[in-house]
Amino acid sequence: MLRVRNQRASKARSPYAAVPNGTNTVASSSVLARGRRGNRRGGQVRQPVANISNINAPPTQATPPTPAAPTTPATQASTEAGQGMSRSGMIGMIPHNMPPIVNPTPDAPSALSSHVPTNMNQDSVWIIGSSIIHWAQKYAETTNQLNLGLNHFTINWNGRRGMVWEYLYTTVSSMLIANKQPTILIIHCGGNNIGDPQNTLKGIQKFMKLTLSQIADLLPNTLIVWSHILPRSNWRQSLSTIEGENSRRRINSAIATFVLKKLNGASIKYPDIQITQKRLFRLDGVHLSDLGNNIYINSLKNAIVQFVTSSSRTYP
Repeated sequence: MLRVRNQRASKARSPYAAVPNGTNTVASSSVLARGRRGNRRGGQVRQPVANISNINAPPTQATPPTPAAPTTPATQASTEAGQGMSRSGMIGMIPHNMPPIVNPTPDAPSALSSHVPTNMNQDSVWIIGSSIIHWAQKYAETTNQLNLGLNHFTINWNGRRGMVWEYLYTTVSSMLIANKQPTILIIHCGGNNIGDPQNTLKGIQKFMKLTLSQIADLLPNTLIVWSHILPRSNWRQSLSTIEGENSRRRINSAIATFVLKKLNGASIKYPDIQITQKRLFRLDGVHLSDLGNNIYINSLKNAIVQFVTSSSRTYP
């Protein structure tokens, strides 16, 4: 018997694999995250701070449709959604008593984000501290400098007269209830703790570092900035000028080093504000005069610009 082999016609496979259409990638806002050296919290390692100078850069334009494929309402909505600016990286942690916020990922931005006004997407700077911040804010109000001339940032002042370090954490956590996590947090506090008879200088430094670590956990995507305690001729607890100045320098050195190395933060010095310059201070030898506040505010502004546009984390 003659066997006939049935030959099955094989399907020819196309040499070209189907490639999905390229999607437009929208550049998300860079996040001011901190890295810790050998210090893990909750299994997470803080990453180095990124540059955010392009935070308001326009998104990549979508490729126009070809004549053979006219745009339909559905495809148009999809294109608009791809052009939205995602800012999920700037939200950070929300307190437990706040409702959850669902944020779009950079690859799938919300279709509504492109319709949000520009000022809703601005980054914020919190400036928190004692009476130095209180009077700096008052001076900024009278000279129309509340926003420090930084149009792309929202400046949130919170200065309390007589504020001591013990109230810093509750102040930050309270602000976080009604506001999103800031891009930059500037802390000017601790001067009123110098000379505390109930604690030693080392004890004060240890307590300050502990609080800063807790704030860093509360604001994982925020650049924490230590604003150096200013000199004064009149210290609390009847400290002499020399004793107060020595304590001030030791605290500034220790806390600035901790913030820079452990929290990957930044620090601001004020070399132009010296106690020998009497015209920079009021008669009490503690609070700044109008001229002193002008120097102080300009230093804050220049420091913020430096931190945003460069990798340098010490000003000046």
